[in-house]
Amino acid sequence: MDTRTRALTLRTTLVLAWTALALTLACSQSRVLTTQELTDQSDVVAVGTVSAVQSEWNADKTRIITRVNIRVREFLKGGEPDQSLVVVTPGGEVGDVGEIYSTTVRFNRDEEVVVFAHRKSGRHHEVAGGNQGKVSIREDRETGMKTVQRGVRLEDFCTQVRSASQAARPEEARP
Repeated sequence: MDTRTRALTLRTTLVLAWTALALTLACSQSRVLTTQELTDQSDVVAVGTVSAVQSEWNADKTRIITRVNIRVREFLKGGEPDQSLVVVTPGGEVGDVGEIYSTTVRFNRDEEVVVFAHRKSGRHHEVAGGNQGKVSIREDRETGMKTVQRGVRLEDFCTQVRSASQAARPEEARP
């Protein structure tokens, strides 16, 4: 093979490799869900504080799951007054064994959150929308104002979720 053919082959190989890498990265990126989409996927949307995080083996000891108890301050969709919410997520740590999933939401004790969840079984729920279904609440130390992603005021976000939960989805509006 002459030098020109080798250069062309190398160039073609590099272009194909970069194209494959770009496609792989593009396909692995999850689409950002709107508040309406997250609300539509959820049976329950709750504002509350994580009161407990407990990892354990599943019934046949093949997977680790984590149960997250949330002391609910307000349900924006679904739920019953004075009800807590139990969310089950895949992965966690039991003893010296850990199981981690890149798209699984992680919760921390005493963390304030808005959680979008759908019923899994009994009283247990799963987070809707992967890691987008948990929205952390931040409190400004100086003003005391609570915000969520991108500095949106918590009250405004809750109003947006309530409106989304009352809006008819297009497929429900059809006769």
